[in-house]
Amino acid sequence: MRLLLNNFRSIKKETLEIAPLTIMYGSNGSGKSSFMYSLMTLKNLVLNPNQSLDGFFNYQFISIGGYDQVVYSHNSKNHIGIEIELDEPVKSSFKIQFLSKNEGQFTYTNEKYKVNVNLRTTFPYPLNQPVSFFIEMSKEPNQRVEFFWNGQTFNIKGTVSPQMQQEVTELQTNLNNYLETIKKIQIVPVKRGFFKPSYSQVGTSSFSLSEDEIATRLAQYKYLEYDVSHYLEKVLDKELRVRAQIGTGIFSLDALERSGDNSSELVNEGFGLNQLVYLLAKVLDTESEIIMIEEPEIHLHPKACIKLIEVLADIATKRNKKILISTHSEILVSSALNLITETKITPDQIKFYWTKKEQGVTKLELQESNENGQLSGGLENFLEAELEVLKKFTKSRT
Repeated sequence: MRLLLNNFRSIKKETLEIAPLTIMYGSNGSGKSSFMYSLMTLKNLVLNPNQSLDGFFNYQFISIGGYDQVVYSHNSKNHIGIEIELDEPVKSSFKIQFLSKNEGQFTYTNEKYKVNVNLRTTFPYPLNQPVSFFIEMSKEPNQRVEFFWNGQTFNIKGTVSPQMQQEVTELQTNLNNYLETIKKIQIVPVKRGFFKPSYSQVGTSSFSLSEDEIATRLAQYKYLEYDVSHYLEKVLDKELRVRAQIGTGIFSLDALERSGDNSSELVNEGFGLNQLVYLLAKVLDTESEIIMIEEPEIHLHPKACIKLIEVLADIATKRNKKILISTHSEILVSSALNLITETKITPDQIKFYWTKKEQGVTKLELQESNENGQLSGGLENFLEAELEVLKKFTKSRT
């Protein structure tokens, strides 16, 4: 999967290839979060295009402003472009281009079925301007089926013969694969964790960002609770329990020592453990496929960081997920490289990107890793900081 961006915040033109585990590191303000926020913009737009354009940049936990604040160089003549390219089950792509403050264009391509459709629209867009097109069917010579696309879903126009029904249904599912992928984009923001001793169930949204929503997911799906508890034990040697109060709709999220000697509500635990439960719940949820994590190392001891990256690599490779991480932690990056030497992940399953700003423009540099856990260019950002400290230290001793 690839993310292609144009004129989004400080990103003029960049391509990010997203592997099962992708790690971006760089200095503060280098533009790492912009890649994540662009995917949230895409999800916002696809799921609810019938809103003003400025609403697409509000992600619940943060609003990054309106079109003028988000477009590159704050110049409305620069058109924002956000595109994803998928390789499976077939090569396809979906792109939205913002042409002005209230006008945009959807573009979808599918290599196998030779589909290339464009839909020009204004925002808010109520999905009422479908584009029709025909696809040649392989099992029935000289037979074409008409589809229409409203910028969100592909649907069959008219009826098809019983002989072609199965193939047409499979084709429709294939065309709508991009939509299912976008629906499963999730983010684990820096603002995360549980701040109450007890909860009651609430309705959950497609974004599920609030602590009440995450707590509800843990209470409703016992296998999610079990999975979170399993990986929590690997990182911090604790177990998770969802404890219901009999006769009420109230429940608590508790942390339990493996020995069983002590337990308490998450809110009364250290915040490293608290926020880790939130993080794992988002990553392990079956409704999550592409998960972006801002600074997973926050509030964690270095030993826990080492175990966490191993857990995230295990989840990504064994559960068919893509995990995108932004970090300032050298320990996390070097630990990820060590996973390659231990053959717990292969170089093609993990990608490292160094982000930097040059004259206000975000630049993304892919740093190739090899089987020995070596990184082309080294941990440049971190090494610069360490060398600066070392220079100051040696200078003070001379």
